[in-house]
Parts: sequence; structure tokens; C-alpha cells
Amino acid sequence: MIENSLQNIRGVEIFPVIALIMFVAFFAALAVWVSRTDKNHMFIMSSMPLDADKELNSNGENYDK
Repeated sequence: MIENSLQNIRGVEIFPVIALIMFVAFFAALAVWVSRTDKNHMFIMSSMPLDADKELNSNGENYDK
């Protein structure tokens, strides 16, 4: 039943191609963003969940509460 309804849609073969292009474009943009971000900022963000008892000041340095 589903196969028959999809075969009746005109131009349905373009949808997988569009989905693949969107998928590749998203992950390519994500890879570019990750490669361009500041490594120090990434280090600070990655250590935040582990430093629950400490806070960061505007320079990214830890200080106790």
C-alpha cells in the first residue's frame, strides 16, 4: 500500500537526494565550525560539567564559590 502511494507521487525520487544533501551539508558545516572555534573555549566548555563546585570568571579561570 505504501509503495503504491509513493509511486503515484510525481517527482518523489528527488526527496532522498535532497535529504542526503541536507545531511552532508549539516555535518560539513558542523565540522567547519568545530575546526574554527577557539580551542581554549572548547576546553573550558568540556570541563564545565566536571567542575560543578567551581565557577568560571570572564577570563575562563576557576575560582571557588
